[in-house]
This record gives sequence, C-alpha cells and structure tokens, in this order.
Amino acid sequence: MKPPSLPDLAVLDAEGITHVWRNACPHTGGPLAPPGVLPLSRDGEHLVCQTHGALFRISDGFCVAGPCAGAWLTPAQPSPDGAAAPR
Repeated sequence: MKPPSLPDLAVLDAEGITHVWRNACPHTGGPLAPPGVLPLSRDGEHLVCQTHGALFRISDGFCVAGPCAGAWLTPAQPSPDGAAAPR
C-alpha cells in the first residue's frame, strides 16, 4: 500500500518570489517535514530536512550541507488557485 503523499512546500525567498518544492528529501525520499510544518532554518534562508538536517537553498532547491550535499529538491508548480500542484 502506497503511503499518502504530503503537501508540497511553498516558501517565499528574500526577493518575495514563491518557490514550491516537493516535500521529499533526496537523501532518503522521506519528507522534509510533517504536514503543517514549514522547515525553515533559523536565518530563514534554507529549508531544513527534519530527519538529517540537510540544508536546501529556497531559491533553487540545491542542498548546500548535509548527507545529500550537491543534490536538488524536486520542484512543483503552484496551481491557478495558488495551491501547490504536481509538475
């Protein structure tokens, strides 16, 4: 049985641009965070995997630190109503 998919993560960068990423860490495929949690770093510049602490740039999803350094988050697109939708 396939587990239910988690909502995508939509976050604003420092320039006010919305970026939408799949809620899945490239290290294990597990979620970056549970539903309802936006896993931002203390400085607000990175998404943080809640399992292993990997740091991903909000602007492009690139992992700058952690067990999957050099990997990328999977992008998603907002739907016309503003909700996250599959790409």
